[in-house]
Amino acid sequence: VRFVDQVRRERQLCPGGPADTCLACGTWLCPLADASIREQTRAERGLAAFYLVCCPLAIGCSQGCACGCVPLAGQGFGRSWRAFPDGEVAVFYDFASLMQKDKRGERTAIERETFSAALDKVGSWYAHRLTTTFSMSTLPEGCDATPYADRGWPTFERAVSGLIKPSDALSWRRVADPAVVRNADNNPGAYREPPLHPREFAAQLARRVFSEGESDCMLVASLYAETLIGALGGMKHLEFQFCGWGNEELEKLAEVLIFAETAVTLNLLSNPKIGARGLGALAAILAAGAASNLRKLIYEYAHESKGNLLRAACEGRGIQILTSARQLQQP
Repeated sequence: VRFVDQVRRERQLCPGGPADTCLACGTWLCPLADASIREQTRAERGLAAFYLVCCPLAIGCSQGCACGCVPLAGQGFGRSWRAFPDGEVAVFYDFASLMQKDKRGERTAIERETFSAALDKVGSWYAHRLTTTFSMSTLPEGCDATPYADRGWPTFERAVSGLIKPSDALSWRRVADPAVVRNADNNPGAYREPPLHPREFAAQLARRVFSEGESDCMLVASLYAETLIGALGGMKHLEFQFCGWGNEELEKLAEVLIFAETAVTLNLLSNPKIGARGLGALAAILAAGAASNLRKLIYEYAHESKGNLLRAACEGRGIQILTSARQLQQP
């Protein structure tokens, strides 16, 4: 029930939901509430046609469609709340989807085999850019279980979920957590933790609680390293826009760019809190040769004085600095 409630909540928060539709209708109706504008529309057919056309356009676009019926580019894969599938979907529910031990602490031979096979690919369920991770981070009232943030496996699942999923203010967010408020701190997206270097993640994991103790901790640390290297190493376009990042987050990202061997573009748009320190860390790692195939970096504040070191590093590497995603489409 809590999972279904959270899905419903995310659909309502996503651009194109009921709130946006009402806003679009209000935007269209407000001018017509003015008597002088109504008088103008009666006298000028062109103006009347303009208002009549604006209604389906405004409402349709807010729902992810042009003219109320033609899907806009990028609507697929949940970019609009209406694009979230109403039919069959696959749900991987960590604990319930994996064979757990019985009351005696044992698994049958078949259960061990299926558990090992699933464990080998478990990171892909969370890290894949086209899946959505719902973090059930809030415990039911009266529950005395170990808090979500203190548990080992949820720490892993949350961390790998933020490695390569796209982040966009105008789409269904791929990492959905009721504890992370959308639009916080004037950020139209939602805060997402940066990827951590396997060494730093292992240190963080050592402070978490595992049912199997140290053996689980070592296993999860290894799974994280494998997932991080595979995910970052296979992505050509890294998107970290609207993440609410500052210097500390960019410094952490810089540490893992050594694994981004195939990355061609790095998108850091709409993270205005990043300052000279963070951009300096990125400049240093690029100057050292990390992300060897990087050709374009997108950050609208890179041309300010705080980006001096970054511009120099990019110039030395032949990396083009863009100030908007639209420039990617230009030759």
